Amino acid sequence: MNIDTIFTIKNEHLNQLDQRTAVEFFQKLLWAEARRLGIELSKINISRRVNVQDGGIDATVNDTQVPTGSDLIKSGKTCYQIKSGETKPNIKDELFGSGNDANKQNLKEGIRACLEDESGGTYVLVCTGIDLVDREHREILTNIKNYLGPCGYQDPKIEVWSQNNLIAFLESFPSLSLWVNENDQGIFQTHRSWSKDETMKFNFVPGQIQKNLIAKIRRKLRTNKEAIHLRILGESGSGKTKLVHRATRVKDLLPLVVYCEASQFQDSDLLNQILRDDNHFDVVLVIDECASRITSHIWNKLKNRGSRIKLITISNDYEERTSDLTTDIMPLLEEEQICKILIQDYQIPKVDVHRWAEFCSGLPGVAHMIGENLKTNQENLLVPLSTTNFWERCIVGGDNSTNPDVVDRWPVLRYVALFKQFGFKGNVSDEFSAISKIVKDAFPLITRQRLKKIVLDLKKRGILKNEYTLHITPKVLHIKLWAEWWENYYDEDFDLAEFTQNFSPELLNWFCEMFKYGAESEEVLKIVKKLLGPNGPFRSDTFMINLSSNFFLALTEADPESALECLKQTIGKCDRETLLRFTGRRNVVWALEKIAMWRKLFPDAARLLLALGEAENEKIANNASGVFAELFSPGPGRVAPTEAPPIERLPVLKEAFASGSKERRTLAFKACRKGLVSGPFSRTSGAEYQGLRDVPKFWEPKTYGEFWDAYRQVWQLLSEQLELLPEDERKETVGILLGYAGSIGRIPDLGDMVVNTVTTIIKSKYASEKQIIETINRILFHDDS
Repeated sequence: MNIDTIFTIKNEHLNQLDQRTAVEFFQKLLWAEARRLGIELSKINISRRVNVQDGGIDATVNDTQVPTGSDLIKSGKTCYQIKSGETKPNIKDELFGSGNDANKQNLKEGIRACLEDESGGTYVLVCTGIDLVDREHREILTNIKNYLGPCGYQDPKIEVWSQNNLIAFLESFPSLSLWVNENDQGIFQTHRSWSKDETMKFNFVPGQIQKNLIAKIRRKLRTNKEAIHLRILGESGSGKTKLVHRATRVKDLLPLVVYCEASQFQDSDLLNQILRDDNHFDVVLVIDECASRITSHIWNKLKNRGSRIKLITISNDYEERTSDLTTDIMPLLEEEQICKILIQDYQIPKVDVHRWAEFCSGLPGVAHMIGENLKTNQENLLVPLSTTNFWERCIVGGDNSTNPDVVDRWPVLRYVALFKQFGFKGNVSDEFSAISKIVKDAFPLITRQRLKKIVLDLKKRGILKNEYTLHITPKVLHIKLWAEWWENYYDEDFDLAEFTQNFSPELLNWFCEMFKYGAESEEVLKIVKKLLGPNGPFRSDTFMINLSSNFFLALTEADPESALECLKQTIGKCDRETLLRFTGRRNVVWALEKIAMWRKLFPDAARLLLALGEAENEKIANNASGVFAELFSPGPGRVAPTEAPPIERLPVLKEAFASGSKERRTLAFKACRKGLVSGPFSRTSGAEYQGLRDVPKFWEPKTYGEFWDAYRQVWQLLSEQLELLPEDERKETVGILLGYAGSIGRIPDLGDMVVNTVTTIIKSKYASEKQIIETINRILFHDDS
């Protein structure tokens, strides 16, 4: 008794094929048979353009020396005429064309060429829509020969195939059977169905290493001498499944592919049928999420079933290699390929793409998660895609989720995520000891030895990387786990000083640096506000004077508004002499540069930089004085220093000129010079990247008029100082105005203003004859030399 399975092909399945799909089906059948026999695909010619005149032949296989055991492809040249539909073909019309006389002159060109081929061509009439009994089959064969005999073909090689023949051919190819009976939407999928999975829609941009692995997989699968098992291992999100999909997306392999997950394959119809002695399956079996223990069981069943079985198993697990398996570790993508994914699929601006690529850690799966969230869910970039529990796959994979060591991976990872990185062994092992202590305090059963075992296991999984100093990857997982620690374990009694008392200075620094991602957790923001608040350590004058760690800078990225308020209440209340002794200013200057980028925070941040510049004690370009001056550059867009438009920056300069401090007025002059530069503009990037938050919306003038106004405002401010400043500073004012008169005077609508100012200067006693002549040359002859 025949029992139907998901691979059973019935006549009604073939009845559904129209002429287009009948040709497509037969094309796949020929490709599959060619792969089985080792015939080059270049010898097969079949077109899906069913409406183009083909001379009576739809497919040909040329000049082949076919091994024994194939009824589908004959030695020499084989030509196939494919007919769909449930009515018997009109043989005269098929051979000579509708309405033509049955003579050699009218015999269709393709059929004639087949029968006259020097290798001995075979003509095959393929009928996909009818099932011929023996009598009907003989009648058609006789009919064809009766027509060809008078044309001079006395003993032509002719075959007629109907549904029963095609069903017999399909018994060797389970993937094609699924395609024909449309059962490929279930647990077993053809390559076509697999391609429609949501995860397969995501772009995969292989680098050269990935391309080499794809070529290797294809080369192995095309080996016909023995059963093949390829084992592809790698981190979750590294693109393993996508790479195997790409490797099998070629004509000779595609019709053989059956894809499924390991949990669905064990004890399945497919495995049971493969194991039958009378089975003739030829298949490229791709089994995903296949843990080591399942892989061993499956390969034990299949390895002696002959060369018709090609097995690919995919897993997140890491394991020792064995001699009878070809095992490859999925290589991570280079940053260049990650950037291409983010740009091509999600239109991430090129200027920002490297920032986001860094968070992906070479994993295309993470790139798609970040890209999708940047488009649709910017409030939470750490949310995984709905198609897979990505974080669960990263940490648990195919392991037993109830195993205590597996269960404890989560809290262990949350604790080590508190640090940017940590020393594990060698001369930095004391850092691991410090972490072990805080873990054991929270989870007494996780001893140092048990913690070490879990850490080593996480290293094997690729979540913890490096040898002596470890860090979590991908970076977005690190940030998520870090935020989860604060959400899960923090309470009001938490004592930061006590918690960190056993940390080495380096480990404490790595602990502090993670606070830059504080905006990702409401609990962390509460802590940040407390640290920066009135009772926090940063409100102490002595602490601020000696501040040298990165902690404050990290807190600034988490909460720039609270950081600014903290600085206003500390250095903002210090006199010049106190600020001159301030040795921890480097991180504060960087912090103020970040703070000043936000529009509503600009004025106070600029005033604090002005105060630090007045008490300058650094001799580097990006000291407080240099950063303050750069704030007034009229550069637009991504070269702008801030969101604040120039009109909102000007009051700070007015205050500086009106102050009683010569040092402040000197800084105002320096800023005005920056404000009159007409380009080209540049800005060192980096300060705008603050945690995971979006970059500031830098000032971008809506019109040229708004852009020219930025120059007009600075020019007018300087002009007003001619009668207000001390005499030596008036001369400096004149020098700036005359020095920029040529370039500013060429700006539309500003020429009259510049000429009036220069005329006033000429009538005054502050400009030398040389200055006046040089200025006139600039204005009249555009000579800025």
